[in-house]
Amino acid sequence: MSIVRKIHEYYENHPRRLKPPTGWPTGSRLGTCAAQLQLLRVPELSKPEPYQGRTLRVFENGDRIEAWLGDLLNTVYPDVVGLRQEPFFLPVDLDPSQVETLSRRITNRTIWGRVMEHFNEPRLALGEDGRVKARLVPRQDNGKPVNYGFVLDLDRQCVWVPTYIDFAVKHDTLGLTILEVKMMSNYAFRRAALGDLDYSKRCQLVSFARATKANIAVVAYRSETAHLAEISYLRSAERTRVILTKPNGSQEVFFVDPKAGEKTPLVPEAGGEPQGFPADVLWEAAEVQTPYDPALEAAIDERVLRVLCGDGPMARDVALPSGSYRLFDGIHREAGPSFVCEVCGGTGTQTMRKGQAVPLKTPKPCEECANGMLNETELPSFPCGYCSVAATCYPFARLEIDDRPHLRVTRADWEASGLTFMVPEGSR
Repeated sequence: MSIVRKIHEYYENHPRRLKPPTGWPTGSRLGTCAAQLQLLRVPELSKPEPYQGRTLRVFENGDRIEAWLGDLLNTVYPDVVGLRQEPFFLPVDLDPSQVETLSRRITNRTIWGRVMEHFNEPRLALGEDGRVKARLVPRQDNGKPVNYGFVLDLDRQCVWVPTYIDFAVKHDTLGLTILEVKMMSNYAFRRAALGDLDYSKRCQLVSFARATKANIAVVAYRSETAHLAEISYLRSAERTRVILTKPNGSQEVFFVDPKAGEKTPLVPEAGGEPQGFPADVLWEAAEVQTPYDPALEAAIDERVLRVLCGDGPMARDVALPSGSYRLFDGIHREAGPSFVCEVCGGTGTQTMRKGQAVPLKTPKPCEECANGMLNETELPSFPCGYCSVAATCYPFARLEIDDRPHLRVTRADWEASGLTFMVPEGSR
């Protein structure tokens, strides 16, 4: 057997491969599609697909890079407080019926958590000496934090949702700050360097801010080129500001124009014409300040309550034009198919060149659709294309594979299914 086949076999038999992510809305999962979380709560029904070996290798590489970044923070920032997945909690208000439901589910252990008369939640603050002070949850015998899960607080009529923090520091300009370290791909890093963090990451950062009352910053490492970026997610920021450090140590300052498009998003603070992001060799690091999105707070609360207090998946067998399927109601889908033709914008008349912002000399009937609507379309690659329960959520989707998987849905099946979805505000 070859070396790579031995490695492949190792990952095929890895215990993590068959252990899907949980359906608990905590930490980095607070921005996950509610339907995915609801279905993962019942794996015997949803039958989540196992991880691919390549996915596990990506996870491991990310973990190693992030551990290295953490060690580097301790080297260059001696006052950093290493918390290493320490639980802090954000409160979500409950009505009396939700308190009763959650109390019953925690008591019978269908929800991971505890019921308390009054929860003495963990806190962070800056002491008079300028050092970060922390009140943490109690320790187990092995020194690790007690694993409370979701804490139902009867006195304050809320549920405390855990989120997990790695570092806290007295930042030179921001004050008390929670630090998150993250390895990113080219695409994710470029977006982050323009203040455009993905929806799931923004929800996680909002949870940090609510749980600690601190400012939040991400230290990002671009895996392909080793560029670094510090993205501060601030309530005080009104627009995104970017400081780029050049190889010679000089800096340039820009504002991001969200309406300018990808070619010229940077507006020099000192004045001048908008410009594109500099070539990789012309800069080393980015410091970004971007506005906090308070609308995500309500979205997080709704997602938590849907997963913890909702009735959960309910199956029904239906006959659709392409065959018979088992569909699940009672779950809140946050992504789904759009049959509006992108070539003509749903008008039935093409006015721009396909895939370009170049007007046609003469508009013409769209050849891609019928009266602006497609008969077949693809589910969004994110989150559906990366979802382990997509085949259960949309069982009538047809899988096609070329350079990547595609989940295709016909309009006839979609309309006959009676399913609906609602894309969260602020997600893309």
